[in-house]
Amino acid sequence: MVDSLTRFFNGVIATAYKELKISLRYSTWILTMFAAPYILSILMQSIGSYAGGSEAYSNFLAYTGTENMFVYLILGALLWMMAAVIMWDVGLLLNNERWRGTLEQNAMAPVPFISLAVGFTIADILFTSPILIIGVASSLFIGGVFSLTSFFQISLLFIIGLLPLYGIGLLFGALSFRSRRSYSVVNILNTTLAILSGSLYPIAVLPVWLQFVSNLIPLTHATILVRTFSLLPQFFLSESWRLLFLVFMIVIYPLIGIYTFNMADRQARRKGDFAKY
Repeated sequence: MVDSLTRFFNGVIATAYKELKISLRYSTWILTMFAAPYILSILMQSIGSYAGGSEAYSNFLAYTGTENMFVYLILGALLWMMAAVIMWDVGLLLNNERWRGTLEQNAMAPVPFISLAVGFTIADILFTSPILIIGVASSLFIGGVFSLTSFFQISLLFIIGLLPLYGIGLLFGALSFRSRRSYSVVNILNTTLAILSGSLYPIAVLPVWLQFVSNLIPLTHATILVRTFSLLPQFFLSESWRLLFLVFMIVIYPLIGIYTFNMADRQARRKGDFAKY
């Protein structure tokens, strides 16, 4: 038991250290990820203002309950961007290792193969945390709703909302490993998240049946909770049930992801898929 745990943690630490070194090698990605939510929010606000004309802001207020379009959009865009990074990093971890030519060696290492996924996840969290912290603080400050207490509470909501996505990332990582078009699969997933999670608009504009699908996505609940707490705190209590839903997803989605990942591992070993480049 002790030996198994030691091997597991050795695999996690080694993988996390390796991935952090690779990520920091391309450190300009940090600037890109930091700027992307602002660019997307400004673009959407410009399009909405032009399309809506003189009634754009009144229509926005009617649908969202707030006139602070900047904070509303930037928080949603930041959440979606973080979700997209998780899907790209965790959802493509097996294919990235295969592309690097190291997948077979990692599969033969005397450590549980799931430690590769856990180490990759930890590296992703450490690499993106500064972007999350700076993004939340700056958006609240620019939008005029910053306070130290609200910053920590909103950051906690971000973390709770993003954690289940690592389970979804593992699930799609295992599924995309079986596909020859894995990058297309993850791109479709990220687009679906943007459309259904209400990152750039309230999900109330979606058909009722599509809202039901949207509520199965952790990002939807995280986005609504963060926006409500930041801009409409008087309504936060009525949305607090979403916190319980997210806690449930934190448990269920990673378990599904780990189970699927382990199944893909066993099947790949049985069929010799690790040797395929």
